[in-house]
Amino acid sequence: MFAEGQTLNRSITSAMSLRIALLGGGSWGTAVASLTSRNAPTTIWARDANSVDDINLRHRNEKYLPGVALHESLKATNSIQEAVHDADVIVMGVPAQNFRAVLAEALSGRLLLRDAGRLLGVQPGKLRRLAGE
Repeated sequence: MFAEGQTLNRSITSAMSLRIALLGGGSWGTAVASLTSRNAPTTIWARDANSVDDINLRHRNEKYLPGVALHESLKATNSIQEAVHDADVIVMGVPAQNFRAVLAEALSGRLLLRDAGRLLGVQPGKLRRLAGE
């Protein structure tokens, strides 16, 4: 599982240096971003400027997670390019109907690893998976 001489602690330390971009400022995206920000620098992208301000200034997202305190290190932006600029990992937390458009904007000018994992989910009104045509 580990290369010769590599230890679990070394792997954890390496993982903690990853920078995370989470695209989607709803309840799911905000909750996941708050959790990842406990262990790695995380920036969440949200369309709603009020949600971005709420996250950055009060460590809350009252619109989608009322009464929930978010991790203090979580940063928010309403610019996709700012969110993904230095990201090592991009996590998608947007509804299926917006997935492709948001991902295309986020990956503009970036290298995409195709088939790194199978995407699950069904687009509303269409009987096909997100990953398939």
